[in-house]
Amino acid sequence: LVRTPPQSAITRVAVKLIRLCRFGINHLSTVGQSHLIVAGEDGAVRLYDFLFRLEAWFEDINAGPITSVSFTHNCDVAQMLLTGSSQRSKKKPFDFFVATRSATVVALDLSCFQSTDPATRCGTVLIQGIADR
Repeated sequence: LVRTPPQSAITRVAVKLIRLCRFGINHLSTVGQSHLIVAGEDGAVRLYDFLFRLEAWFEDINAGPITSVSFTHNCDVAQMLLTGSSQRSKKKPFDFFVATRSATVVALDLSCFQSTDPATRCGTVLIQGIADR
């Protein structure tokens, strides 16, 4: 006895493919209710809104493939990107942290995205890992 699917079954087809990253994606998460965080093999962190519009990108980290991204508690990404500045205090000196495959941990501010100097866009290395090669 062969069963046929009901006529009301919906077939799903990809309508549009969006390339979020050129290479493999190692980290995909959301922060707050406003942004999608994508990080991967190319060593960059990209922030998209929920309509997949690129809002900020951090490509000058130069620490290798990124495996995780962690934002500080109560980090209002939407407000910081809108105003172009983060509300730094002595208790919260950085907005987010990235960890790489070589066990390097880098701290970054969202405001460094606005900088024109590549040296300030690479973040602050907190823990220097050892490359396995």
